[in-house]
Amino acid sequence: MESKEYDHVEAIFNGANYVSTITASGNSILSDEPESVGGQNKGFNPFELVIAGLASCTIATIKMYLDRKGWNVESINVKVQLETGDDSEPLVTKEIFIKSDLQPDQLKRVFAVASKCPTHKLLSKAMVITSKLNAFELL
Repeated sequence: MESKEYDHVEAIFNGANYVSTITASGNSILSDEPESVGGQNKGFNPFELVIAGLASCTIATIKMYLDRKGWNVESINVKVQLETGDDSEPLVTKEIFIKSDLQPDQLKRVFAVASKCPTHKLLSKAMVITSKLNAFELL
């Protein structure tokens, strides 16, 4: 199997409770925890970041397919919900809303393509995560 390494993401704690600045490819966003757990709700929480990646990847995959086919749509909206529990597997529900004049057979093909987005494939598999700690002494 071919291995691909994608651009990295870096999160930097900025000293404000749980707020971190996340950077990748010259862009940045804030991540934080909800006020209910001591955060300030100044950015997406970590779970929201994961499912936001799924939603945006789904839209991009659909749009690329539509462009190749020469099919036009007025809008695409993807809503993703994550349900987690202590003893159960996480459940992700993805709803796709497309405003267009596409025929039912075209919409069926678009729906099939939506599950082929790389993030959908990644999240549908078990993965290996390796961690390294680099500690520095304060002067």
